[in-house]
Order: sequence, then C-alpha cells, then structure tokens
Amino acid sequence: MNITLRALLVLGSCLISLLANSAERIVAIDGAITEIIYRLGQQHKLVAVDQSSRYPAAAQQLPDIGYMQFLNVDNILQHRPDLVLMSSEAKPAVVIDDLRDAGVQVVVIDEEISVTGLMNKIERVAELLDVVDAGMQLRREIMQDIEEALALVPQNGKVSVLIARGAGRQNLMVAGRDTHADQLIQLMQASNVDDGYKYHPMDAQLALDAAPEVVILALNPALHQENFTGLFADTPAYRSGRIHVFSEELLLGFGPRLPVTLRELVDVLYPGAVKPVNYEGGAPIEPVYHTEML
Repeated sequence: MNITLRALLVLGSCLISLLANSAERIVAIDGAITEIIYRLGQQHKLVAVDQSSRYPAAAQQLPDIGYMQFLNVDNILQHRPDLVLMSSEAKPAVVIDDLRDAGVQVVVIDEEISVTGLMNKIERVAELLDVVDAGMQLRREIMQDIEEALALVPQNGKVSVLIARGAGRQNLMVAGRDTHADQLIQLMQASNVDDGYKYHPMDAQLALDAAPEVVILALNPALHQENFTGLFADTPAYRSGRIHVFSEELLLGFGPRLPVTLRELVDVLYPGAVKPVNYEGGAPIEPVYHTEML
C-alpha cells in the first residue's frame, strides 16, 4: 500500500469517527451493539433498534425497524437517524447503499466470532460515540468476568454437546462450525457433535446419530420447547434430563452479558463446577428452561 493511499484511508477513518461522534439520533441493528450502547450510558441517543435488541427491557420500548437480515430502508429512514450502527451480518447490502445515498452515516462493525471480537466491538462503538474511556472500562470489566467464568471450566471435560436454534415454530437449525454456538462449545472445552458448516436443518435421525450428552436449544420467547424436544427422545441427553433451553439473543448474541452465558454453560455442562449440587444423571425428563436468561 503506497503512502498516499494509506493517508487517504486514515483521513477517511477520521472523518467517519468525527461524523459519528456528533450523532444524536442512532439506529442500532444488532442486539450486542444495542447492549453496548446501554452499558456505555449512551441509550438516550437511540431512536430505533432491530428485533434482536431485546435487552435491556427498555430497548423493547423503542421503535422496531424489523429483522436485521431482512432490512427495509424506509423502516429505518422514517426515524430520521444521523447514524446507523450495524453488524456485518445485517442484510441486504443494498440497504447500506440506499441509506448512504439518503445522506445517513452508516458504520458496519465486523462480526468476529470470538471473545476478541466482542472486545473489538465494544472498542469500536465507544470510539464512534466518543466515550473511549468508558469503553476501556467496560472492556476491562467484561474481560475479567469472562476470565473468572472460564477458570471454572474443568480441563478434563469434553462432554458432547448439540446446540440448535429455532427456525420457525416447528423447525430447528443445528449449529456446526463457524458459528457463535460452536465458539461457546470450544470455550467450554466441550465437543460439538455436529461437524457441519454454519447452521443446517435438524431432524431426529441427526440427533440419534450424534448422540449428544447435552442438548441446548436457543429459542426466542415466542417459541415453546415442547415443539422440539421430541426430536431428541432417543438421545442420552433426553434420557438423563439434560435438555436445556436458553433465550436465543443471549446465548448466541456474544454481547456484554457473555460472562453470564459462560457461567450458565459451565453449570449446565459440568454440574457442580459453579455451585454444589447432587447430580447423578437422574433429573426429570422435562427440559430445564433458564428463565433467568431472559
């Protein structure tokens, strides 16, 4: 890269940051970004959010611009934003061009599936909102909590796990490689029974062949676990009562509450690691719903 091009890129980055710093009407398109804005104390600048922005509860009172992977430019423009912050997973890409053509500043933040990715996201949002010091403090707090949670993970674990997310009212998608779910399993020193790529359809035969010791379902509040648990009737997880249901936005959101998710997963995958319990594998068959996660 020559010096002139490098200088232009630096100038462009500085200009973007300058324009974002002055933003007073922000639309956040990504649950983690919304949570970060609240944790940084900048929620007064939010004028709308997407459907994945369900936490904190106050975010649900803001106007909803729709699902982040089916964006509509008019739904966003009606809130007269001067800045739109979105994850790189937001679609379709043409909406970004349409927003910029309308004179709206749009910043797309890379969705890196890792703890480092979360730290980078916090740093970027704090920089854009001109609260760098608050961002540094938030990163330190969350990193410390993450390290404390991971210190509870047994080094001789390797429990086999299947994580699936809801896809409509009757279907599930199982998590393979290169997903937030797979990254969580790796952080837990566990084994993902699915070696496919991304998310793909779940069925009873797949569950039977995979034979997971633990099943974790990531569902939104509108879905009922009873619609899905029959798929796992012939698995070790079902027979030992180790089917757990978490709220999708927290389990897979990789936001500021990641330490909470990690601690819950340690308790689910390695009973007794977090708090003393008398676990002998004979729990009731009914799924365990983690209501505290909502």
